[in-house]
Amino acid sequence: MQEEVRKKLTAYHEAGHALIANSLDVPIEYVTIGIKPNYAGETSYKDINCDKDLIYMKKRIIIAFAGGFASIKYDPSRITSIGDYDFACKLATKIIGDKKKKEYLKIAEAKAKEAVNKNKSSIAKVAKKLLIKNKLTGEELMNLL
Repeated sequence: MQEEVRKKLTAYHEAGHALIANSLDVPIEYVTIGIKPNYAGETSYKDINCDKDLIYMKKRIIIAFAGGFASIKYDPSRITSIGDYDFACKLATKIIGDKKKKEYLKIAEAKAKEAVNKNKSSIAKVAKKLLIKNKLTGEELMNLL
């Protein structure tokens, strides 16, 4: 994949995570593209240690799916969220259990897709800014919106 296309996909992907986290009241510490070796991008959450909060963990599953749906909006032929899907599956198993996991993941995917569709212009705005700056703090993200 060409570097420019990869960078744009990553920008949309990470913007999707960040915007949907914001819409679910999950505070963002920062969102980046192309800064860390072996990471195309990263969205960091301020309250990342809330692993015992059921509501927070359910939001994180929706946020995990949002990155992939946002990058599909940019280029429908690309899949960029295998790690996020694995994360969502493991977290769903932890909080829901194996028997109900598949059903819950379908609901979470639908919520993520709907949220991305509602926020697509803001996702594009954040992605474009990421392509210029490579990193936005949570405060910069809020100011941009």
